[in-house]
Order: sequence, then C-alpha cells, then structure tokens
Amino acid sequence: MIDIISFLGVLSVCLIFLNIKNSNKYNVYLGFFFLSMSSFIIGSKIISLTTNFYIISFFFPVFTAILMSSGPMLYFYTKSVLNQKKHTLFDSLHYLPIFLIIINITPFFFKSKEYQEAFYVQMQSSISHSYKIDTLFCGIHYFFIFRFVSGILYSIWCIRSILNAKTQFFKNNKSSFGNHFYWIIYLSGYLIFNFTTLLFSVVYVKYFSSQKILTLDEVPNHLFASYFFWFGIICSIIFIPSVLFNPKVIFSNSSGDSKSKKKNQIKDFKTNSLEESLTPIENDNVVESDTSSNFSQISEKLSLYFYGKPYLQPGFNLSIITNETDIPYHKVTSYFTVYLGIAFNDWKNDMRVEHAIELIKYGQAKNQTIESIGSACGFLSRSNFINSFKKKTGLTPSEYIKTLPESDLVVSLNF
Repeated sequence: MIDIISFLGVLSVCLIFLNIKNSNKYNVYLGFFFLSMSSFIIGSKIISLTTNFYIISFFFPVFTAILMSSGPMLYFYTKSVLNQKKHTLFDSLHYLPIFLIIINITPFFFKSKEYQEAFYVQMQSSISHSYKIDTLFCGIHYFFIFRFVSGILYSIWCIRSILNAKTQFFKNNKSSFGNHFYWIIYLSGYLIFNFTTLLFSVVYVKYFSSQKILTLDEVPNHLFASYFFWFGIICSIIFIPSVLFNPKVIFSNSSGDSKSKKKNQIKDFKTNSLEESLTPIENDNVVESDTSSNFSQISEKLSLYFYGKPYLQPGFNLSIITNETDIPYHKVTSYFTVYLGIAFNDWKNDMRVEHAIELIKYGQAKNQTIESIGSACGFLSRSNFINSFKKKTGLTPSEYIKTLPESDLVVSLNF
C-alpha cells in the first residue's frame, strides 16, 4: 500500500511540474504542495530502499523541509489563482518554518558518521524514529505539531479568500475560475480534515502512548492511535492521486480566457475624437447660464488650440495653455475640473494615448518600440506611458498590439 501511494505521489508531482506553462505558472505552488503532502511517504520509501549513507543524508533534510511547506504552498497557490501575485516582504515570512527546521536539525549533522549511520539504520526499520533526532532548540515533534496547526489555519484562510472572491470571479471569468474554485475548496477541506486527525495522532503518540514511537508493527499495540494512523493512510490514498483525475488543473491554460477577455476589452473600448473629449459631462455644479456661456467660449477657443495637438509636447501643462491662449489659469483649471469633469493631467494623458493608438493602428509607428511610441506621444517615461495606456484601455500597449490582426502588427515587439 505504501508503495502504491509513493508511486502515485511521484506521478502526480511529475505531471504537475511537466505541464507548467506561462499561463499556469501558479501550478508551481500546487506541485510543491502535493510534493509536501507526499514527502513523508516518498521520503520514507526512499530511505527504506537504500542503504547508501550519502543518499539518505541528502534526502532526509530535504524531505523534512518540504514537509513543512504544505500550508505556505497552498497559500501562495490560492493567492496566485486570485491574481494576488505581488509578493511582499511579509510573504517571505511564510518560508521561515522551512528554514528553521533545517537549522534545528543541524546538530545531528555534526555527529560522527558512525552515529548518523546507526540513526539511519534505526530509521529504516521505523521512520518515526526521526522524532529522536538531535535538535538545536526544540524537539522535532513540535515542528510537526506546528505544521498541522499552521496547515489548518492556512486552509481556513484559503477557503475564506476563495469564498469572498466567488461572486466577482464567477461573474467575470467563469471558465477559468470555476474549476479552481471547487479545487481549492477541496484541497483546503482535505488539509483541515487530515491535519486535524494527524494532530491528534501525534499528540497522543508523544504524550499519552507508553512508547513514544509508532510504526506499522506497533499499531496493534496502540488501538486508539491506530485509528488515526490508518485513517491518515486511507486519506492519503484518496487525496494524493486526486489531481490525476482533474486534468483541467494539471493542463490548465488560462491564455484562452485571457485572450478572450482582452479582445472583449478592446472591442468595448472606443477611441474619442478631440471634439468628444471636450464635450462636457452632465454636471450639477454648472447651473448658472453665464458660467456655462463662459465655458462654451473657452471650449471653442481650446478646440482650435488643441487642433495642432500641443499636448504631445513633453512637459505640456496648464501654464503653457494660459500663455499661448491668454485664458486665465484659474478658468482653464475650472474648465477641465468643473465643465469637463476630469483633471487636466488625466485628459492630457488620455489624448496622448488616443494618438498612440492612431500610430499603432494606422502604421505610422512601424518598426518602433513601445518606448519610442510613448516618447513620440509626449510621455517622459516608459512606465508612465504603459500605466496611462492601461488606465484608459484596460490593456498595456503590448497586450493591445497582440489583440490586433496579424496583418496590423506594424509595431516592433522589441520591448
């Protein structure tokens, strides 16, 4: 039975890692999550099959560290599925237990080779002998208890996060999110169920059993613990190969949904002419007829002024408008904020993006880079151009280019 679980665990992990693409990079976390959930069984099998001291010395600390990563990997997988991909410095703390357990068992590796070999021989007959390893600051069983407790807490966070995002994602991205929604609920639910059981098992074996080691041979002597032990084995048999029956997770490719979404975005996006950009919104603040008349006069004057697209000049601002049109500064400011209902800088950036779209669509920017297009439109930096473009269209310039037919790809993709 252990052989079957080990094989299925290796198969599941290999399939996940071998099918990671740019569109489903978050499956890296899923792969490490399944490796973590299988690590105890896979590691014990490797240790039992070899007598090579160096192989065991390598795999023991590696699988011990991986064993601690269950909760963090589920957390990062859920966070990535929810498109919360930006990792902060705080996120690095989730890896801390993994490094701490390695540091904790370092005293063992300073022991003599004979001592280590004797320990590994005992561990081959009983993998639970690992509880007796020499540690730096606390017994290794405390880390196992922490693993179970933290795994339960991580699972609760994942379920809560995915439920909070349910309405939004089912509305906007049904095909890609629906499968992940139920999948994460399943993973988190299993982790809570299994870790709660194992937590009781470890606590019982450590503090209430007359012998502090539990092996397959000793199970009959501990009837209470045997229920938990075999229950964990049965759960593993069901859980570890579960990903094999969910090919949409292994071979998930969100690029299709992403492209469709981008096409819909660009389809819904409509460029505006200069006249349309200077058309006022319905604004309750404009109530006096004389004020409205003044704004209309300013609008006519600015329409003629903006016809030459002076806003494409780098550093173009309200002071330049005032100097070149003789319209008082405060009236120009009020014209944009009150009459048009938009901040001047936002209007200016929108018009520059309109010009960039014209350059791209009509071939006038042929063989130019994204950076040079932005510069031609008056943007002083590449990042400012990209941010303004995305704010107006919902897409970055490179994403917009990819939505155009191949015959229209007149812009160099060298960016």
